[in-house]
Amino acid sequence: MKFFIVGLTGNFGQLFRNELAKQGHSIDGCGSKDFQQKKSLTADADIVIFTLPLSKMDQTTSALSPYSHEDQLWIDIGSLKQKPVESMLRSKAKVMGAHPLFAPSVGFQGQNVIICPARDTNNKKYEKMVIDLFDNLGTKTTVLQAAEHDQIMGAVQQLPHFILIAWGMTLKEMALDPNRFEIASTPVFRLMKEALDKMTTQDPSIYHAIQKENPLTDENIALLNKNMQLLQSAINEPDVKDFTKILTSLT
Repeated sequence: MKFFIVGLTGNFGQLFRNELAKQGHSIDGCGSKDFQQKKSLTADADIVIFTLPLSKMDQTTSALSPYSHEDQLWIDIGSLKQKPVESMLRSKAKVMGAHPLFAPSVGFQGQNVIICPARDTNNKKYEKMVIDLFDNLGTKTTVLQAAEHDQIMGAVQQLPHFILIAWGMTLKEMALDPNRFEIASTPVFRLMKEALDKMTTQDPSIYHAIQKENPLTDENIALLNKNMQLLQSAINEPDVKDFTKILTSLT
């Protein structure tokens, strides 16, 4: 099978190239520097994989749409699905959204991937093809609609990232000696700090897009602020009754 990877020079592009080549597939692709020279080659591919930042999807899919055809499959691997899928649907290709729920440095084996079908044949030929593709790479796949995917990502990705970043900003303003954290840290603190440290070593544009592009971000943050105020009020009560009610309701 012929693959063309748009974003070949990025970390996920390299991961897909290496693993798909091991399975005997023909691999071509481009990065930002050779996109204009190679974009017409996408017409020869059975599957085009977009490993791009969300902010570049619209422009890129518009440039490649003239080379698309009905017997071709387009897949994006961004962390949100509604907007990238809408961009790809302007082409003639069959369209599937995919979200690998791991960093490329981890590799495919044993990891989770969500598939969001968008345009397929009546017998779901391309959905089955994508599931087989990721199964062969060693992942566990789940099928969701794009809107449901983005709603879930608000809970498991956007909101936790927002909380971690705000927590890190707060720690910095507290002006404590970071060297003292190690000798006084709790298991919960260490887990949160480890997660925050991983975030700070990644490309900030990835985490910015997760916040900016999720359609539920403002709603989720407003809900968080409301519950923080309720929690603070319960803490300030003279007895533990309201705090207990909040905590036990979470079980």
